Amino acid sequence: MDRLEALGASLSQITMYEIESESTQAKKNVVLNVSEIEAKVLEATNDDPW
Repeated sequence: MDRLEALGASLSQITMYEIESESTQAKKNVVLNVSEIEAKVLEATNDDPW
């Protein structure tokens, strides 16, 4: 039961902006025919400051 509560707590922290952003990126990858590994490399090597 603790794992379920932890999952619920994690999901409650996700914002609509994050969901929309991930959805948009997934659609873009499909349209551009980007493989899963290419998408991960591009995400890891982007210019976002964090």
